[in-house]
Amino acid sequence: MTCLRGLAIALAALPSTLHAAPAYVAVPLGTLGGPSIYGTAINASGQVAGFADTDAAGAIHRHAFLFSNGVLTNLGTLAGGTQSFAYAINDAGQVSGASNAGGAPQLHAALFNGGVVTDLSAITGGSISNAYGINNHGDLTGASNRTGLAHAFLARNGSGVAVDLGTLGGTLSQGYGINSVGNVTGYAHLASADAHAFRYDGTLTDLGTLGGKVSIGNAINVADHVVGQASLPGDAVLHAFLHDGHTMLDLGSLGGMTSSAHGVNAADTVVGESLDTQAVSRAFVIYQGALIDLNAVTTGLNGAVLSAATAINDSGQIVAMSCTAPLVCQQAFRLDPVGAAKLPAIEYHHAAFDHYFMTAIPDEIAKLDSGVFAGWTRTAASFNVYVGDQVGTSPVCRFFSTAFDPKSSHFYTPFQEECVGLQRGITWQFEARVFNIGVPDAAGNCPAGTQPVYRLYNQGMGAAPNHRYTTSLATRAIMVAQGWIPEGIGPDAVEMCAPV
Repeated sequence: MTCLRGLAIALAALPSTLHAAPAYVAVPLGTLGGPSIYGTAINASGQVAGFADTDAAGAIHRHAFLFSNGVLTNLGTLAGGTQSFAYAINDAGQVSGASNAGGAPQLHAALFNGGVVTDLSAITGGSISNAYGINNHGDLTGASNRTGLAHAFLARNGSGVAVDLGTLGGTLSQGYGINSVGNVTGYAHLASADAHAFRYDGTLTDLGTLGGKVSIGNAINVADHVVGQASLPGDAVLHAFLHDGHTMLDLGSLGGMTSSAHGVNAADTVVGESLDTQAVSRAFVIYQGALIDLNAVTTGLNGAVLSAATAINDSGQIVAMSCTAPLVCQQAFRLDPVGAAKLPAIEYHHAAFDHYFMTAIPDEIAKLDSGVFAGWTRTAASFNVYVGDQVGTSPVCRFFSTAFDPKSSHFYTPFQEECVGLQRGITWQFEARVFNIGVPDAAGNCPAGTQPVYRLYNQGMGAAPNHRYTTSLATRAIMVAQGWIPEGIGPDAVEMCAPV
């Protein structure tokens, strides 16, 4: 969008006003025949991983599972094993975790993939190991005792060997979460024996605490933001935190003394568990800055009380359990966001600058239509977007740049790695995640109920970059004839998939 800088400043905070309170419907995962089930992870397509008791013996026969397309599948164990655990899942459906083998009690890091369970101890080393995290590249993190004491590791896919991440001066460390670029979080001991959350991006960085001696990093998103639990001064109170790359932020609680954040998505939507004023554990989501009891916004629970939420994907789907004690949970659910409103994203054109701009923000549309921001007229083109989380969608990042004065420009992307990459540069200023929309598959195909949105780039004509987003192949052809370049996925360069 070519505009006065004041427009971006005035409206940068407005997208949050579009979002209504979240609402979810509970999808029960079932059981593997035993008394307890615990969900740990969810991928982009809504597949859930975790572990469950297989019979009345309970934890003695606890196996990793995969919930996919409404079916709960026992992932088995290493040969001769009685126990296995799934801790993470990537978008290819590969599950990382641990299993014992041959009747021995020790757990080995394991990969569950396509019905095959692979022992990873040759990679991790040590007699005891766990693989707590896996990303879409197949990189793994976890912990191994190959040095005699448990140390966090990072194993790049195909490297054949795990790198010991060391400690913060103490003896122990654990790696719990890994993001798409292979950065890790967990905790590590200091020389003082205090344990602090860390971020590893080639260097082990101490993330500090909320004033106490202890913190743990449980998950890390594509922007390297870490969530977990940290103690306040005196160490009697532990609160959920989000570390935004600079500061550890106290996320508070539902009224009780203890809370913990277990999952975070690209939009910094956080899930976890908290004691309420009656010291009862409740699952929560932090949405648009508000800490919300998931029991208050979820239907389909049939009397179950959600005690903890452990994971969330970029569509806003959540894994949550109803528990009577830590890791003793009688029911597990996937919570699917529902009721996300659709709004039209309206396209405008500035004749003097020959630039295009689109927005779904009502206040912004009103100002453009009334001439508060002069020079813009509607092109009569539009497409629908979701306001809030919706299954199978991605949040769209909006950027603004004044690097091309006297013109300026806006840019949109639904791809989170592209979003984070631009934030790490200096040309584009991140404004907000302004709406949700579908994304095409690797061949550029859009899911049923959506239509392709094509992105075109003007190659910097007129001394400033501009992108146009259109659902019309005819418009796309006209722009290409004028020298614009298609950008996107597949032969037609599809950028997004708009709900019809």
